[in-house]
Amino acid sequence: MQDPERIGKYELEQFLGGGMSHVYRARDTVLGRTVAVKILTEAGCADADAKARFLAEARMAGSITHDNILSIYDFGEDEQHRPFMVM
Repeated sequence: MQDPERIGKYELEQFLGGGMSHVYRARDTVLGRTVAVKILTEAGCADADAKARFLAEARMAGSITHDNILSIYDFGEDEQHRPFMVM
């Protein structure tokens, strides 16, 4: 799988790791802040349950505010229709 160098306003800087999803340190080019971008892999996209869990994770994390839980800033799909979330 070839991951993009940029998704929308997020410039991917460094691959951090992953399994069913890939996580990158990225830069929000509009706000100038460092974020993490998590992209579901092609294998994850092919698995309907994995794709549903990815969306559920974004919804759950996005609805909780706590110092020990990452905030979800954005959610969408890249040009290859792979879901991503920005934390």
